[in-house]
Amino acid sequence: MDFDVRTFGFILTSGFASQWYELPIARTDISSHGNPQPNRRSLDAGGALGLILHYLNSTMHETSLQQIFALIPATVSRYLTGYFQSGD
Repeated sequence: MDFDVRTFGFILTSGFASQWYELPIARTDISSHGNPQPNRRSLDAGGALGLILHYLNSTMHETSLQQIFALIPATVSRYLTGYFQSGD
């Protein structure tokens, strides 16, 4: 499955970005009712969408995603787990 820039932009502006910036990322070591802090995240909405699309559309291991997106293992795991647990 391929995404061109227009499709990527459509997904981003059709609700993904607003949810990325408005919803907290699930973590077990903080309150689930806390305010999201999007300026403290490792990826912006476009980066997060790219990470998720790479994960869904490839057979690469999470290690490769960590290298491509320059993230530590815990961050990749938290972003993917948080996204898929939220039901989006």
